[in-house]
Formats: sequence, C-alpha cells, structure tokens
Amino acid sequence: MIGKLLICIGLIACLNFAAGAASATPFTSDFTSDSWQVDPGNPSQVTRFLDEAILTSDANSPLVSLHQTFDFDPSFSFIFKLQWAFTSPDDLISVDLTDMSGNSVLPLQLQPLVNNFADPSLSTGKWFTASIDPAFTGSAGTLLDINFTLADADGINDILKISVDNSSPEPVPEPSTILLMGAGLFGAVLMRFRKTRT
Repeated sequence: MIGKLLICIGLIACLNFAAGAASATPFTSDFTSDSWQVDPGNPSQVTRFLDEAILTSDANSPLVSLHQTFDFDPSFSFIFKLQWAFTSPDDLISVDLTDMSGNSVLPLQLQPLVNNFADPSLSTGKWFTASIDPAFTGSAGTLLDINFTLADADGINDILKISVDNSSPEPVPEPSTILLMGAGLFGAVLMRFRKTRT
C-alpha cells in the first residue's frame, strides 16, 4: 500500500513538472531556438548560432530586427556582447526590453539599453546586461519582448554581432520536485522487493 502511494506521489510530481515546463515560455539565450524571431521577416539577413547572432543590413534591407517574446520572470538577467562597426554616422543600433504595449521594463538608467548613433566603442565589442526594473509589477504570464535592431542609413552593408556565453549549466528541477520523484522511485523499488520475497 505504501509503495503504491509513493509511486502515485512520484507520478504527480513528474506531471506537475512537465505541465509547468510546457505552460511557461521561458527566455532562452540560444539564438537557434524558434523563440528568437526575425522582424521584419527577412531571415536571410540574420545568421544564428547557439551563442551568436549576426544581423546584416544593406540597401535592400536597411532595417533588420531580432527579438524574443517570453514570460515575465523577476530574476531575468541577460548578459550579451555587441560588436558593430558603423559605415555612416547616421547608422543606428538599439536594444530594448518592453512589455507588449511597448513600455520599457528596464531600470530607468538603462532605458533604452543601447541607442547609439555610431558608437566607436562597439567596434571591438562591449558587454551589456539587461534586467527588469524592480518596480515593474508584472505577474506570471505577463509577456515581455527583448529586441535588437540594426538600421542602415547609407546602403552599405552593416554587420552587428550579438554574442552570449552559453557555457553555464541548464537550470535543474527544484529540490522538492526531485524529492517527490525520488519517493516515487523508492515506492517502485519497495513494491518490486516485496514481490520477489513472496
């Protein structure tokens, strides 16, 4: 009886964990993920790898944008590197984190995170951190959008490289979930042990 109960507890824990993973739309720094979308819809202007995205603008596609929509997470933090050598003082790159109404949810000192006309410091690469304003009162299920835009003013190819460090391990399930799954496994072993004794 106890073995069956423990198995049921383990199954419930597995189902809850799977349902939570399926219902959420977590942020991912993997640029190859379908979560990252090219806008205004010219995928040939964006090359994507696991830890790098390359945006290329030209006379035919002067505006190239890459963005991701994800569920609000107060602990969100995204560290990335931008490398960009402009070809005109009127060229522009911008990065912002907004809610779906277009309101920035970055801390005030970071709004927008990047909005530079011809910033020479980006030619060798510069690291930035995007985070959510602690004053933002979003709840679970609130959608946010992080957007990278490259705008070319002179028709000469501009290239923006966005790099991240994806070497950190993936998040693991909560200890309580692991404990419940372990209880289910223990119940299965206990039942097997009893059957072999009888």
